[in-house]
Amino acid sequence: QHNMGAGGAKAVVVEVEPEERRSAIPDIETLKTRNPTDSECEAIWNSLDFVISNLKFSEVHHTAVVDGTMENAWKQEKELLSDQIKIVDRFPQDNPGIIAQREELQAEWDENARQLEKCKDPREAKRRQGMLDMHTNFVTGLESTIPLLMKKCPNTKFVAKKD
Repeated sequence: QHNMGAGGAKAVVVEVEPEERRSAIPDIETLKTRNPTDSECEAIWNSLDFVISNLKFSEVHHTAVVDGTMENAWKQEKELLSDQIKIVDRFPQDNPGIIAQREELQAEWDENARQLEKCKDPREAKRRQGMLDMHTNFVTGLESTIPLLMKKCPNTKFVAKKD
């Protein structure tokens, strides 16, 4: 396990054997010569659905960053983290659990402060707008492949949420 940041999120690293890495989705050259099987269609649909969902999640984040909603949330978070740090500081500081909690809160506060600093940089605003535009374009592009995929995979239903 690896610590993935101030929020304490953990990522589990799993070793995968090379034969387990093979995709259930055939490469594009194979699909030029034949239609995908039903199981391949299911793998394609599920993968497409996941990628589109993930990109839409990112779009929500980037929209909030660009329109200022996220900055307001970061300001509120920073105040709440400051309050929590003050409360934790009232506990006996010889307790390893309290020390760890204080370190986690401080790391979150520091990351929050970095994000708020970035909000002041006009270059960062331009970069973040570019990220939002790019994610929106990715979603639009991927969703535009759905009609073609429906023709190639007539026995499989696409289950992605439609907005």
